[in-house]
Amino acid sequence: FISRKQQEQPNLKPSEIITAWNAMLLDLPLERIKLIQSLAKKYNVFLLSNTNAIHLTAFSQNIIVEHGSDILTPCFKKVFLSHEIGFRKPDRACFEHVLNDQSLQASETLFLDDSIQHVEGAKQCGLHSHFVDVKNGQSISQLFPDTTQ
Repeated sequence: FISRKQQEQPNLKPSEIITAWNAMLLDLPLERIKLIQSLAKKYNVFLLSNTNAIHLTAFSQNIIVEHGSDILTPCFKKVFLSHEIGFRKPDRACFEHVLNDQSLQASETLFLDDSIQHVEGAKQCGLHSHFVDVKNGQSISQLFPDTTQ
């Protein structure tokens, strides 16, 4: 990734590329983590993320700085990261990988995402899917109003 970016912009240092790349990362509010923790007590919750090692390192560090420890990863039964599994959303193979890896039935699985193309990709694989329209103020907490936070 860094080498490719340096080919496009030869005057950039690797540290500058990393800083610019990580600038797009958003915070993860404690109330959202608490919601995920609560849902994980009742359901098998998985994380499927299109990411790379650079973002993973920065995001993990941000969680520890903000919350004192990695309070997010234990919320998930398993974490699926695109750069580790070799597939990216919205490709069918990505969703099939998760379903097969965990012996899940698509018809019994709910997929939430803030990217409409990812939601459409999941629907094509038979998953129940919902677009979380964060640009218009929607949050996953609105989908689970009765969940204790």
